[in-house]
Amino acid sequence: MHDARLRFFTTTFLILVFLVVAPRAGESQVLVGGRAGAYTAHGDPFIGGEVLVGVEHDLFLNPNIELVFADNASKATFNFDFHYDFARRGKAFFWLGAGLAVIYVDPDGSPDARTDAGANVLFGVGFQTLGRRWVPYIQAKVLAADDSDFVLGFGVRF
Repeated sequence: MHDARLRFFTTTFLILVFLVVAPRAGESQVLVGGRAGAYTAHGDPFIGGEVLVGVEHDLFLNPNIELVFADNASKATFNFDFHYDFARRGKAFFWLGAGLAVIYVDPDGSPDARTDAGANVLFGVGFQTLGRRWVPYIQAKVLAADDSDFVLGFGVRF
């Protein structure tokens, strides 16, 4: 049962992202990326995917999904983040952002799956590469929810 719910949330999230991103794809910068890291409260690793869409000068929409490898549970977060690039130092640039999160947790062997709402506050550092074909970055995030966490991630955008 938990796999069906997770597929439902993932499919719904991807459809919403497509509806937001598709109309802007031709008129603004759109990047896709992958990330990995850890939810530090319990030491749970995660992998994720994202889309980065330019909204205005230095303001970006960054919907993303993170699949968390929690012990004895299926867990995923669906995040609707915005961030603002506020400083550039050579090839490095920095951002500060915030957004909403939907947290899905389904403990193994239990019928008590739950979905919670949360808020993200994030800070990141990206590095512009030669040719600008890919952008590696490091991002720290505080997930404020019933089960708050600090998330550290590393990723690359194309």
